[in-house]
Amino acid sequence: MNIYIEAFDVECVRTLEPCAVEGMIQIGDYEETLYIPLNWWSLDDYKKQWRDGFDRLTYYDKSCLIVAVNNPNISKFIEWWVLYKVKDKIYIQNHIFMEEVYHKRLNNEWFTAKTCYRFIPDRGEPYDEDGNKISEWVIE
Repeated sequence: MNIYIEAFDVECVRTLEPCAVEGMIQIGDYEETLYIPLNWWSLDDYKKQWRDGFDRLTYYDKSCLIVAVNNPNISKFIEWWVLYKVKDKIYIQNHIFMEEVYHKRLNNEWFTAKTCYRFIPDRGEPYDEDGNKISEWVIE
């Protein structure tokens, strides 16, 4: 599988609030810098979820890699990369939940490293409700 995720440092990026560490995700030739907030989850929480997220694809057709979870008492925000296994390919989409979507998807349930998999939507068509193509990466 040609997908890689890591956190570069345990030092917070001082210009960001909340405290965040820099990291990256690479999907094939695509690479994106991440700023992983540490106001709700620890860096160890993220790293464990990433390992579990990759391992989950062994037994399930859907998984995810969480890259940002804010303290929901302060700011309802989640960013994650959702992974869909279809035959011998993995389809990857970047999803963000903010206030309205957060409430709609979570419905007052807790989003944790153990419960996050319950909130993965079905892949469906690669278009949003307005007919725009959803960004999606494919790896084999």
